[in-house]
Amino acid sequence: MFSNISKILSQSIDIQNIGILTLGVFATQAIAIISAPIIARIFSTENIGIFALLMALVGIFSTFSSLKYELAIVIEKDTKVANMLEILSYFILLTASLLISLIIGFLVELNISIGSIIIDESYYFIGLITLLIGVFTIQTNRLNREENYTLIAISNLINKIAVVSSQVIFGLLGMGAYGLIIGNIFGYLVSTLVNYFFGLKNSKILNNFILQNLFHTARIHKKFPRYTVGQSFFNTTSHQLPVILLGYYYGLDYVGYYWMAMRVIQIPTLLFGESIRKVFYRKISDSTEQLQEALAIYKKYIFVLSLIIFLPVIIIFFFNEYIFSFILGKDWLISAEFAKWLFIWIGVGFISQPASAVVLAFGINKFGFYYDLTLLFARMLVLVIGGLYFDILSTIIAYTIVGVIFNLALIYICYRFISKKS
Repeated sequence: MFSNISKILSQSIDIQNIGILTLGVFATQAIAIISAPIIARIFSTENIGIFALLMALVGIFSTFSSLKYELAIVIEKDTKVANMLEILSYFILLTASLLISLIIGFLVELNISIGSIIIDESYYFIGLITLLIGVFTIQTNRLNREENYTLIAISNLINKIAVVSSQVIFGLLGMGAYGLIIGNIFGYLVSTLVNYFFGLKNSKILNNFILQNLFHTARIHKKFPRYTVGQSFFNTTSHQLPVILLGYYYGLDYVGYYWMAMRVIQIPTLLFGESIRKVFYRKISDSTEQLQEALAIYKKYIFVLSLIIFLPVIIIFFFNEYIFSFILGKDWLISAEFAKWLFIWIGVGFISQPASAVVLAFGINKFGFYYDLTLLFARMLVLVIGGLYFDILSTIIAYTIVGVIFNLALIYICYRFISKKS
């Protein structure tokens, strides 16, 4: 009886924690939705293109800035070892950020350009932003370990509010792309301070610190840099490739159009996609031994998600110009044309969330690694060929087709995998 009560209480706490995080996600995305029309009217496409390219590079650097040791903080059972992991993560992050800053500074001083991309003074900020995002990520993993989900949700919300409000203020002051960049820095600085003063100030991770233990901890958890960094790098680079290569071949204005199109059409998947994946992952993980049940759950989720996303895809495809001109203004009709095609890929990606969860739940990580690697090269190939020989819309359409084919293949392969096992 008491064990049943304990189980029920534990489940209710899990539901409460998920609810807190989900509410935080909804709030931050609501701010993103509200801010999009304002940002679009204050900043030029070139301003947004510069910011998008800079953040794409930051995203790639962030995949290895702490060698993913921060992920081990959550699962490590020994508190002292978790403290060492946190120190190790900060040490690697600081070293990587300094090296990135030195390399970028050297390239800026050379005053070189790569295709249509000019490496100017704005790139000096890459090292600092990588550092702040890394600190915020490490803090979040520490708070996750301590199950302080309320502070995680609050700090994410404060981050979004601080970023957007400062970007709008700096934009109105005529700071251009620097307004977007410095606003982003301000947001992460504020949120890291909130995490520290309201959740981590008394953690005392330096107690009983021994340098030898730091290297020992790194060796114990070497699987994170060995396996996770590579897959994360391929996955992130694959998603950031359009920003970099469209900027290289077509110019920063078109990067701005692409970035804004993605910002608008990704809202539904950002709101629901991760939550759906987590819920399905939990269900499918519980059914790995009952394969007929797992297959039934998989088919059900694929069917329901297909029904959910079908109507939005149709609406965006046929009414994209009306929607974008209303939300962003008539200056962003090129974004509307991009969105018309890109949302087909986003929609199929939304449907494939259960397939991604199957890869994790059944431990077929080797397949997942090679899938991500193949997808990266396919995307790179289509963007390079498109940039060399075709106009940008044709390239966007080809990029969409590649994304759709790979997502559909992933859905089918995971279906066949469960079917054969059952």
